[in-house]
Amino acid sequence: MMFSSDDFAHLKIPLKDIRSFTSNFSPVYLLGEHLYSTKYFGHQWQCGELIHLCTRRFKKEHEGRNELFWTEVCMLSSLKHKNLVSIFGFCDEDDEKIIIYMHTRLPRANLSDYRLSNFRLSNYLSDPISLTWVRRLEICVALANLLSYIYYDEPRDFSVIHRNINSYTVWISNDWEPMLTDWELSLKIKASERHHSFHTPTISSVWDREGYVDPTCLETNTVNHKSDIYSFGIVLFELLCGRKSMIDHQDNKYLAPAAIFHYREKILDDIIDPDLWKQMDPQSFNVFAKTAYDCLNEERSERPNINEIVTRLESALKLQMDHEHSIVAAKVEDTSSNHDKGSFTSISTHVEPHVSKKTKSSLKDLSHLKLSFKDIESATNYFALENFIEKFKDGTIYKGRLLHSEQFIDIIVKKFYLGYVKDESKRFWTEVSLLSSLKHKNLVSLIGFYDSMYSNIIVYKEANRSLSGHLGDQTLTWMQRLKICVGVANALSYIHYDPGRDFSVIHCNITSSNILLDDKWEPKLSGLELSLKNTVARRQHLLLTRDIVENVYLDPKYKKTGGVTHKSDVYSFGVVILEVLCGRSADKDEDEDELGEGLLSQLEKSHLDDMVDPHLRKQMDPESFRIFSDTTYYCLQEERAKRPYIDQVVKRLDKALELQWKHENPELPKNAADSTSSNHLKSKMITTVVQFIEMTLPYSPSISFQPPTTYLLPHDQHLNSEIKPPTQNSECPRCCLRESASDK
Repeated sequence: MMFSSDDFAHLKIPLKDIRSFTSNFSPVYLLGEHLYSTKYFGHQWQCGELIHLCTRRFKKEHEGRNELFWTEVCMLSSLKHKNLVSIFGFCDEDDEKIIIYMHTRLPRANLSDYRLSNFRLSNYLSDPISLTWVRRLEICVALANLLSYIYYDEPRDFSVIHRNINSYTVWISNDWEPMLTDWELSLKIKASERHHSFHTPTISSVWDREGYVDPTCLETNTVNHKSDIYSFGIVLFELLCGRKSMIDHQDNKYLAPAAIFHYREKILDDIIDPDLWKQMDPQSFNVFAKTAYDCLNEERSERPNINEIVTRLESALKLQMDHEHSIVAAKVEDTSSNHDKGSFTSISTHVEPHVSKKTKSSLKDLSHLKLSFKDIESATNYFALENFIEKFKDGTIYKGRLLHSEQFIDIIVKKFYLGYVKDESKRFWTEVSLLSSLKHKNLVSLIGFYDSMYSNIIVYKEANRSLSGHLGDQTLTWMQRLKICVGVANALSYIHYDPGRDFSVIHCNITSSNILLDDKWEPKLSGLELSLKNTVARRQHLLLTRDIVENVYLDPKYKKTGGVTHKSDVYSFGVVILEVLCGRSADKDEDEDELGEGLLSQLEKSHLDDMVDPHLRKQMDPESFRIFSDTTYYCLQEERAKRPYIDQVVKRLDKALELQWKHENPELPKNAADSTSSNHLKSKMITTVVQFIEMTLPYSPSISFQPPTTYLLPHDQHLNSEIKPPTQNSECPRCCLRESASDK
C-alpha cells in the first residue's frame, strides 16, 4: 500500500523542531533501540502546556522502512481510542522517517532513569506490589476493548489486525492506563472481510517478538483476528503469572507451553507469583485463567472472539472488585483477629476445583487430596524393589509414575510405618496439613495422600535425589551448591514468616537428607512431619516439644531448654551449609572419618579452610567463600541470640552467589548478576514495614558480639552504628580461616 505525505499534511513537523526537542537526537534523550527504529523522548510547550513526546526515528538501513513508516502514520491518524498511543506528528524530510507520539508517563528524577523500559508493561510484570491484580485486570479489560474497537467499529469501513501484540508494545501511563503502540506491522482490511484469513509471505520478519506468535501463522503463512487473540492470550498469562513470555538461558523458556500444561494439570498456581496469588479472588482467577487458556487454543476457530473476551474479563474484574469490597466491609464490621478467616471462608465455597487445592486446605478440608491405595500401588509397581529409594526414621520412600489429571507424572511416595513410631499419625497429618497450606518453589509439592488403619502415605511431585547423596559429588559445582543453599534459605524464610499468612512454622528437622533435588538441581525442602506451627505474633517465642530427632543437626540449646525457636532451624541449616562447603556429611557413624560431633571444635581451631573440599576450593571466588564461611560460622553459634535470622542468611548467601557469578562471568555487565538474587526475600522486604539490616550484617543489631573485622566486607562496620566494636578484653571466636603473621 502506497502513501503520500500530502494525505497527512496537517501532521507534518519540521525536522529542525524535532532536532530541537531531542537535542539533535542526543544519547541523553535516548529511550531505546528497536529492530526497525530508535526512540527518543522530548518535551514541547503547546498552548501553555508541557507535552511529553516520544520520537520514533526509523533506521535508514532497514529495507522496508518506508512502508512500515507510512503504515503506522496511516493507522494512528485514522484510529482514535483512549488506549491507542496518540500521534503528535511526523517528519519525512532529508531522508528521515520520524513519528512523534504523545505520552503521559512523566520522566523520573533524572534523565538516566527515563528509558523505554519504564514505559513498557513488560517492565512491571514481576512487580505485584505496584502492578496489583486489580490493575492487571483493568489493563486487560482496556486492551480487550481497544482490540474490539480496531477489529470493528460500525462507522468505519475497515478493520485492522495489529500483528504485534506483546507486553513490550503496551505502554503504561502514570495512572496505569495501557496504550498499544508499534502499528507499523498492522494489516488494514475491508470490514466486510474481517473474518477472512490473509496471506503474509514473510511471517518471520513480521513477528519480531519471539514467544507471542500464533503457531498457525508459522504453519500456514496466514493471519486473521484470531492471530491477535493468541498473542493477547500470551499477554494475559504474563499478567497472571507475573513473568515474561520468554526467559533466556532456560530449558523451558517459553511461558505458553508451561501455562497450558499447568492449567490442564490444575496446578497453575505453581507458576504464579506468590505475592500476586494472595491478592486474587478465586472466582476472578478462574474466569481469567480460562479466558487466557482458551485464547491459546491451537485451532483458531476454537479461540473466543474479542467481544466474548471483553465480557469475560469484565466479569473477572467485577468479581475481584466485589471480593475486595467484601473484605473492606468485613473489616469494618468485625475487627476481631479472626475476621480474615471468616471473609475467606465465605468466598471459598464457590471456588471451582481448579483452585481447590489451596482454598479448601485453609478450611481443613483435605478430601480433594485423597488418593486411592490401588492407584499408589500401581504407581510404585506394588512397592517393588526397583522403585525403592531409601528408608527414613518413620518409614520408607519409593518413586513411581501416577496417572494424575489424565496424565502420567513422576512422583515420590513416602510410606509411614504404622504402630512402630509413637505419634506417627500426628506426624503424618502435620506434614499433610502444612504442605497443603504452604506453597513455595523450594518446598516439596504435595500431590495427595492416603490414610487408613493400615497405612499412611504422602505423595509428592518427583524430586528423587537428596542433597546428602551428592555432597561429595565433584560434578556438583560451587555455583550449583550456592544456588541450592540460597533456594533452601528462601524456603526457610518463607515458612518462618510470610506477610500474607497468619501463621509461622519452625521446621525442626533440617538435614541434607531432607533437602531433595530435582533434575535441574533445584532444591525442595521436605520432612515437615516434625514441624511446629505458631501464630505470627508469637513467632519469636520458644516452643516446647518432645517430638524431635536427636542428631548432629539438632540445636545444642534444645537439651537445655526442651524447646526450639526459628534460630534452631538456623543452626541446623548451618550444619547443612557446612556439609555443602566441605563436600562431606556430618551425619555419619562416629568411626568414619567425617565431620561428626567435632564440627564446632574444628571451627574453633581454625581448621575450616583445611576442611573444605580442595576440588571446590579451586572454583571459589575468595570473597564468595569468605561470606559463605562467615555465614556458616554464625549459624553455628551456640547461643541462639548470636545466630542470624534466616532473612539475614538469605542476604548473605545471595551476596556470595552474586560474587561467584561475577567471578565466573567477568566479561558480562555487573548488573547482569541481579537475576541471582532471591525473589521471595525481595517481595518480603517490600511488604514488611521495617527492613533495615544490610546484606553483610552477620547477626541482629541487638548483639554486641563482633567478629574480627578481617572477616567482614569493607562496608560492614559503618552500616550499623548499634553494633559495638570489640574491646581490647572482649573474646572473639576463632576465625574460619587462618591468618598468618605474614598476612597482617
